[in-house]
Amino acid sequence: MLKIANSPAEYSINKDLEDILSSLAKEKGDYIISFRSSEYSVEKGGYRPVEVMIRDSQVIYVTDFTYVGSGPYAELVKGMDWDFAAGECGQTGMYFDLEEAVELWGLYQSNFVDYFRAGKFDDVTVNLL
Repeated sequence: MLKIANSPAEYSINKDLEDILSSLAKEKGDYIISFRSSEYSVEKGGYRPVEVMIRDSQVIYVTDFTYVGSGPYAELVKGMDWDFAAGECGQTGMYFDLEEAVELWGLYQSNFVDYFRAGKFDDVTVNLL
């Protein structure tokens, strides 16, 4: 059973998201799981890349990446970032306490699960640390 690392009591992991992550990180260990859509680009947008770190059966962070800038100057940066170990959440470079983003976390999890189930992430990698 996965838990959220060092988080306020209001934070939990959605059962559907837990099932997805547990099915990918089958053995006990520390992982970084990356979800990517080959269609995502600075020109067209699309489903943004997501990275999840699991350590000792705890979700340490969930980071959603986005392009900032345009053309050849665009960079892939952290869009949404829940850093549970640090106790903060960020949105495109602005950070605030986790308590301020509980509703956003619930919505984010639901959307991610829907996108995953719809096959929007066609490149999923699991790296054992």
